[in-house]
Amino acid sequence: MKILSTLLLLPIAFSARAQADEDREVHSLFGALAEKALGGYIAVGGKNFQALGADGFLMGGRAGVVFDHRLTLGIAGYGLCTPLANRAYNDRRADNGLSVPDGLALRMGYGGLFIEPVFFDASVVHFSLPITFGVGGVSYGYPPGDGGLYPRVIRTDAQAFFFVEPGVEMEVNILTNVRLGLGAAYFHTTDIDLPATDSNVLRRAMLQFTVKIGEF
Repeated sequence: MKILSTLLLLPIAFSARAQADEDREVHSLFGALAEKALGGYIAVGGKNFQALGADGFLMGGRAGVVFDHRLTLGIAGYGLCTPLANRAYNDRRADNGLSVPDGLALRMGYGGLFIEPVFFDASVVHFSLPITFGVGGVSYGYPPGDGGLYPRVIRTDAQAFFFVEPGVEMEVNILTNVRLGLGAAYFHTTDIDLPATDSNVLRRAMLQFTVKIGEF
């Protein structure tokens, strides 16, 4: 409850701080940003990590409300674009007399809320500490191969999980309404309980990039 109360009070504190230094200019590579107490942005991005002996790539995005250039509260979601094959899982199914369809692999997605403090925001180059938390789903599945217009997956095993993902990003103000961010994060989940799969299979460091468009 104390943590929730603190999060709810943060926007008020940052708005009050905005009124205390109205003359401050926030700069981009091609000019200064207008001083605003409230803004917002949408972003697209990708994350790269290694699991099950292969590279995984996530795509997704986030959207949030920006308070005094220094704090964003919003929502985020990502999905795995490169399913990860697990030979141990396939062997387990074969040993149990179950089929091993082509394309059978680990798949996952997640989403939730995020809070993002920004430091040295008046500089063209600055950094932020986004923290995302919420729920996700992980499964083994395969495409049915029916050639349908909309891709779907037949799942063989699946479960939900909770996660928290702290990160750090270096950002560059390209334009007054465009930012590019590069950074890293650590994805921490509750235990994964799927056959022939480590419980920490998704607990991984990730490299990430983000492109933001909005009023900062």
